[in-house]
Amino acid sequence: MRVATDIGGTFTDLIYLDEATGEVGLTKASTTPHNFAIGVEDTLVKSGINVADTTFFVHGSTIIINA
Repeated sequence: MRVATDIGGTFTDLIYLDEATGEVGLTKASTTPHNFAIGVEDTLVKSGINVADTTFFVHGSTIIINA
């Protein structure tokens, strides 16, 4: 499973590729400014992804750039 997340000002997005099946999916959750990790965790839960099954995880954010 390959996973990428992006924390934006309003939403945290997650896109994934299941390398075994070719399935691609996108999940969105509200950004949580008091603790940005919560938004990332919420997208993982919504998508049903088990972090232990990931072979690649990349993260990006525009939070600092837009501040």
